[in-house]
Formats: sequence, C-alpha cells, structure tokens
Amino acid sequence: MPFTFSHPLFAVPLRRLAPSLSLSGLLLGSMTPDMEYFVAMEPFRSIGHSWQGFLLLGVPLSIAAAAAWRFVLAPLLPRLLPAALRLDRYAADRLAERRDPLLTPRAAGWFLLSLYIGFLSHLLVDGMTHTHGWFVLWQSDLMHARHAGLPLYRWLQYLFSLLGLLAGACWLAADYARWRRASRSARPAHPAVRPLAKLGGWTLAGACGLLLFAPKLLLDPSPDNPVLWLVAACSSLLFGLFAAGLLLRPGRILRKLAGAALVPLLAAGYKAAAMARDIGGPMAASDLPLWIGYVWLLSIAFVALSAVPSGRAAAAGAGGARRRSESRSGPAV
Repeated sequence: MPFTFSHPLFAVPLRRLAPSLSLSGLLLGSMTPDMEYFVAMEPFRSIGHSWQGFLLLGVPLSIAAAAAWRFVLAPLLPRLLPAALRLDRYAADRLAERRDPLLTPRAAGWFLLSLYIGFLSHLLVDGMTHTHGWFVLWQSDLMHARHAGLPLYRWLQYLFSLLGLLAGACWLAADYARWRRASRSARPAHPAVRPLAKLGGWTLAGACGLLLFAPKLLLDPSPDNPVLWLVAACSSLLFGLFAAGLLLRPGRILRKLAGAALVPLLAAGYKAAAMARDIGGPMAASDLPLWIGYVWLLSIAFVALSAVPSGRAAAAGAGGARRRSESRSGPAV
C-alpha cells in the first residue's frame, strides 16, 4: 500500500475546487481505511476499506483524531518545536489562523462529507497500487508488466508514497517562507518557551510512547517485521504526544486526572494489539462486533479526554461569561 500519510495529497487539493469542504475532514478521510492499523499497532485489516468500515470504524476514529488534534496536539506543537528560525511561532500563528469552525450542524455536515470524499480518494489510489485493486484487475496486463524487476503497480506504490511526502514537505517550506516574509517586522505574538522545557516535553512524550511501543515488540511473535516496527512506532509516537499534551495542560488537578486516565488508555493499547494477534487472518463474523465495539469505546475515550478544557481555557471562558453578564446587568457590587 502507499504510505498512509501520503494519501492526503490526493484529497486535500479538492478544497481548492470546493472551499466549503473541511480541511481536516479531507485529510483524515484520506487515511480512514488505514486507521485500524494504528489502533492495532500492526497491519491488521478487517473492514476498514469498505463503506461499512467507513461508517463503523472510520467515522468514530476520525472524530476522535480531530478532537485530539484541535484540543491537545495543536496547542502542544508550538511548545515542542525549536525556537530556531522561529519554528515555534510559525506553528502557533498558522494553527491559530487555520482552524475549522467548532461543531455546528453545518460544520458537522461538511466534515462528514469531506471525510467520505477523502475515503473515496484513498480507495481510488489503492485501486491502482494493490495486488487486487480494481484498476490492477481491470488492466491486469498493463499493471503486472515488470519494469526493473517489479510490476508497474508496485512502482506506483513507491511513486505515490514519495510524491505525497515530498508534496507535503514542499508545501510546508513554501508556506513557512511566506510567513517569514509577512512577519519579518512583526513583534512576537507568543511567549517563548525555554529550551529545557521543550526538551522536557519531548522526553515526556518519548517516555509515554515507549510504554506502548516496548511491550508490543516484546510480546509480538514477529518482532523482526519492518512493517510492524513502522506502524507500532507511529502509533506510539502519536500516543506519546497526546499523553504529553494532556499531562502538560495547565492545572494540577487536570494533570492528575490526565495521568490517571492514561493508565486505562495504555491498557487499551495492549488489548488492541492482543486482539489483532489473537484474531489474526480473516476476521470471523463473531470477532467483528467485538472489534467495532472496542474502536468505538476507544474513540469516545479520546474525545472525552480531549474535550476537557485546560485550566487556563476554563478560566478564560468563565471570565468571558462573567464580563458578558456584567455588560447586561452592570458590574457586581
């Protein structure tokens, strides 16, 4: 398969044609069929590439990913990026500017539609790069013709993976250059984070990720599988960053609650890996409801943890509500 994180290249540009589409919906939708791999921490496949899988697995996982990004990972990113070349301020500015609207019926509708469009783009690309893809089967002679020892569809896998990563890197570089030109004379809008604090954030994320990564490799029957290393490493890195974002939120009580909540999340990660290992091969009909229910419970847990406001945000919200009340009835005496 093409590298999962290269798939957005084939979905995100569609927003140029229809600006009302959700950027996060297109991006996440283009990766939904592969999301169950990262839940299981290995290339474990059930129904993720079918329309039933989109509804039962892709939608809850995408909503959880969107909530985790908006409320936990996006605020954390400027705190982790280096101050060199003002990368931390670039991230803070761009993340503040490019946010999809908060949940409203209209925004939810566009998000779900964008998810489905991104999902279809994933199937389109997979159809040209999978052994049993629809285009590979339709044009079998063409796609199985060997070039330099590999069939054409395999070369397309490598090409699309490389193009997706290069296009993303080039876009980021160009956007960063535009931001540098526009902000050259502007005063810093965000307080600097000390280098030691940044290092502490990365250390915390790495430690939390390692708690998930090490047992997976130790307990898996095929620890020398390079695809397993790649998928498990990505899952562990994302979990580590999410955990660090929760633990670094302002407010001592919130940090304690986050630390307590991460214990069952870690246990859930181990359970996902065990389920994938025990089920193995083609999933039996009796196993599928268990897997779907597990994915829903995990998604709900991530949404609930992400949506808890930080101490600073809660205080700001309370202050804003108090000011609005005073503006209507006069200041309290």
